[in-house]
Order: sequence, then structure tokens, then C-alpha cells
Amino acid sequence: MTTSLESLSEELLVRIVSFTERLSLPSLALASRTMNRLVIPELYASIDFNRASSDTGVEFLIPLTYHLLNNPDLATLVRSLSIRDVFGSVEDDLIPLDEGGDNDFRKGWPSTADLKDIDALLRGAVGDVEDIEEGKAKLFNAVRDGSDEGSIIVILISKLPNLRSLDIVGGMTNAGRELLRFFQRVAKRKAPFDRNHVLTKLSDVLVSGWDEKYPNSPDLLGAYLELPSIRRLHGYQMGNNDQTKVTEAMGALGTGSSPVEELELRASQLYGLDLDRVLKSCRNLKTFIYEVGHAWAWYPLRTSDIMNSMTAVEKTLENLVLEHSEYVTDNAEDGEDSLTAVSLANFKELRCLNISALFLGGFKQNEKADLRSIFPASLETLHITHLGDPTFCVPWIPSALQQAIEHKDLVFPGLRKLTLQGAFLSHSYRLEEIKGLVHKAKELGIKTVILAGDGTGSRSWIDSDERGWGIDEEVKWKECWGNNAFDVATFDVEWDESGIRKTKITA
Repeated sequence: MTTSLESLSEELLVRIVSFTERLSLPSLALASRTMNRLVIPELYASIDFNRASSDTGVEFLIPLTYHLLNNPDLATLVRSLSIRDVFGSVEDDLIPLDEGGDNDFRKGWPSTADLKDIDALLRGAVGDVEDIEEGKAKLFNAVRDGSDEGSIIVILISKLPNLRSLDIVGGMTNAGRELLRFFQRVAKRKAPFDRNHVLTKLSDVLVSGWDEKYPNSPDLLGAYLELPSIRRLHGYQMGNNDQTKVTEAMGALGTGSSPVEELELRASQLYGLDLDRVLKSCRNLKTFIYEVGHAWAWYPLRTSDIMNSMTAVEKTLENLVLEHSEYVTDNAEDGEDSLTAVSLANFKELRCLNISALFLGGFKQNEKADLRSIFPASLETLHITHLGDPTFCVPWIPSALQQAIEHKDLVFPGLRKLTLQGAFLSHSYRLEEIKGLVHKAKELGIKTVILAGDGTGSRSWIDSDERGWGIDEEVKWKECWGNNAFDVATFDVEWDESGIRKTKITA
């Protein structure tokens, strides 16, 4: 007997829809009225534009904007929006539309619609985001003739009342500046957003640069920070710590003005004063993940700038990751940053710490530091990376850590997990360097995990899975160039009474 979709329970049909590939959803929606009703929310929940550039534009941006302006009930279904490729304006050499209609690269406003109806629809949308007549006229013209895609994106985003997740490429295009202005005005509640509240549910944002080789301006990062519902903000390849003045968007941030609770800056190198303004704006930052660096460029670490800025969040921070790429240079010899070990003792709420050995010992610091005084007593999990690497880990780090572990009751009485990460696969002899540390940690009942990599190359050139985001790297965004994970194996290491090492890969 043949079973039709209509005979299945609605709960089962919903499950079928949730497991259907996105490209198949439009066809499934045509199967029946019931399937259409169940598929439509899934189909509109996530909008992902791709295959665009600053000169050819975003192919279906205008038709979708028109469709959602005409169907506000469908606009309420959108939860996620991604525009990863570069969008543009005529000032960015965007190829003009043919008298407002389609060209060979992108679609214009529908030719089947009445021109007066299109104008009325757009004037209403423009009036919701601009308060001054001159601004209304300028925005209307840019949207109507399709000459500035940033302006069109402004109209689109402003009409998505339930938008929760946003992933828009950052950069210095003219179209991007219009978008930046919009976010800043929304954040500052400038008219008309003092009465027309938008983006009230936007909580998760990724801002990545369009240029894969050079650092990208952190302007959008600064604008996002003060949005009313922002909680998790992830930035990729942001900033340039060689600049000489504060980025304008960062300078506009107020102290304690940002509600963000998780801030991640990956493959980034913010200018010291920019980072200072960013962290001072965070009134309740719980998680800070900072991977200093860039996939292409050598850069100074400037640990002092980082630690001075972090004093702004020492009372709220619970999770901290301090990492760097392999292209960090030694600026201690130039007298710029001779700090040997960071101190986190004042971070009274810190529970989870993932930190490179370089931040504990600095570059080529021959004098052993006492690490017992740098950790907060609240610490529960400690993850040390780059152990044994002669470039980033001075030889005394393992013994100094062992000394801290030996005084666990005084240093961090609640410590329950210790993770030691290094290139142990290709340099197994380095396991001997952490032998005493591992023995003592296990003796004290601390769960000890050894993560072993092969120590080869940059993430940019490794054919591996896309690396996740967040403190546990479980948050998924669209692929970012160079954001590949290192392949690591989990080791269990024991030494018998005669000192023979036994290694077992457990994961």
C-alpha cells in the first residue's frame, strides 16, 4: 500500500522538512498546501547571498528586498542573514542597472510591477530609516536606481523584526560605509530609531573582512558593539596594530555601553587604543577570546597593550583565551614589550583559561618566573598551548607550571582539569619535558589531557575542517578563508617505574 505525505503526522512532516537539503525546499513546498505551510518558515529562516563582487553586485538582492517589503509576514520569519561576498556602489565601480532594470549580473526592481507602487513602497521604507528630507531623498535615489547596495541592505535589514544572526562582510567600500552609518544610528538611538526600534532581537554577529591578505577595518565591529540585543560578537581578520590613531567607530564607543557577553577576535590585531575602547565599552563581558595575528603578515604581540586594556573587564570575565598565530615577531628586543609573564590574579571570576606559553614566558626570557602568583584562585580549567615549541615556549615553563600545580591548594584550589597542547606527534621527546608536570597533576586528582599536533604549517594551507567559534569552538558560521583547524590527537601518557613512556592515542 502506498503511503502519501499527507497521511503522515504533522510532527513527522516537520522532521522531514528539517532534514531536507536547503536546495530541495522550494520543490518540497510545491508538493501540497500542507507541505507549503510547513516548508515556508524553514525556507525563509535563513537567507544567504553569495557569488557577488563590488563591480557586478549581489544578483538577487533587489528582488528579495522587494518581495519581503511586499510580504511583511514572510519578513518576520527571517532569523539569519549572510552576505559574505563584497557588495558595492557606483563609487566602487558597481556596474549600473539598465534604466533601473536587470543587467547581465544582477536583477533590478521587477518590471512587472507598477512603477508608482514600487516608488510608494520604497518611500515608506526609506521614511522608516531616515528622518531628514535631504537624507530621505538621497537614500531613495540610491535604492531606487540600485546604485548603492549598502543602502538596499539597510532597507532590507530594517524590515526583519526577528533577525537574530547576522554575517555581513566588512571592508572599506563606499557601500559598506552606508551600512556602518545605519548600525551606528540604530545603536545610538538617533532619529528615527529613537521611536522606530529595529534589530531588537539581533544577538549573534560575525564580521569578517573581504580582503584575505590584508587586515580589514574594524569599523563594523565598533558599530555592532552597541546594538541593543547583541550578546555574541565574533570578528575575523580585524584591525591593524601599526596604526597611529583610534578608529573612528571605536572612538565613538561609550564606557559600559555594550551589552555583549562574548567577544571573539580571531586572526586579528587591534590597535592598542582600539582594543582599550572596545573592552571599556563592555559592561558585562563573560568570555573574551583573542587570537592575535593574521594569516599572511608578521606582527608584534604587544602584550602590555592587551593586558592594560583587559583591566576594564577583570571583574566580569569568566572565560579567557589568549592565543596567537605562528607569525608573531619578537618586539621585546626593541624595548616595545619586555613583559615576561601576564598576570591574571585580579580576574576573580575567571573559571576557564586557555593561554599560549608565550604569554606566560615572553620571548627568550632566560630568568625563570614564579607562575604561582599570576593565576586567579577561581580557576577551574587551564589549557596551555605551544608547550615545548622553542619559538614560543621558553624552557622553564613546564617546571614553573609544575611548581604552581604542587601548590594547587594555595594557587587554584578549584582546578579540576589541565590540558597541555604541543607538537608532540612530530617531537615526542618533548613529552619528557612535561613528565613531572603530568605526574604531579594526576597525583593531585586533576584530569590531565594531552593534545598532540604535528607542528607543521599554518592553518591557511592545511586541508582540514572549518574551525568552529566560541569557547568550545562549537558555534558554526560560514567558511572563512584560512580558518582551518589544526588536527590534534588526544594522548594518554604514563611512565612506568623504570621511566619508560607509554603513549596511547584516545581520540
